[in-house]
Amino acid sequence: MYRDSWIWDLPDLLHRGSLPLWRRGFVEFVRMPWDEFVDDERLFETVPITRVQITEMRTRRGTTPESVDSLPFIRRWTHLKLGPNFNRIGLAVYLGDDDGRGTLSSLLLEARSFAALTHLDLGDNTVDRAALVEFILHFEQAAFAPTLKELDLSDIRGLDDAVGNALATARGFESLESLVLKRTQLSEPVRAMLRRRFGERVVF
Repeated sequence: MYRDSWIWDLPDLLHRGSLPLWRRGFVEFVRMPWDEFVDDERLFETVPITRVQITEMRTRRGTTPESVDSLPFIRRWTHLKLGPNFNRIGLAVYLGDDDGRGTLSSLLLEARSFAALTHLDLGDNTVDRAALVEFILHFEQAAFAPTLKELDLSDIRGLDDAVGNALATARGFESLESLVLKRTQLSEPVRAMLRRRFGERVVF
């Protein structure tokens, strides 16, 4: 009811799509495609956004860890949700101008600007198993590994025992307070193994 009066002086991006969320009088959360974030950096100059949902990652721009690290506003993000309905964790990130593809998981691992993340939600997407296993096995290399409190992998189509085994053995998850694995294809033996490692921190 009050949307127009709340956002009239905010950047144009906040006048489209879903209503942003406020906290203490400031916009705290927005959702939009990656290209819209990059195309209008003024959005982050005027509002202290810390929670972001990227609804689409496909981009024709060069998207590399270095280009991500050149965007200072990302360093303020504490909550990041990807998707839902990305076709695969490794999908649609174009690296450079030659349309060579890289994986989204490698972008998360290599970009240092994600160091402030405390919550990462990859749930409700279709996963390339090998890309997700690689992400987990190299998780300790991520800038956010020491700060991440919650990792949500719920409803991931393709999250099976191979991924569960990686989670049970990979390093870098010591700071996690919650590993959310709801509605996944994990067998009971693998769930038991994850309970032994994470205790009450794992949620099925």
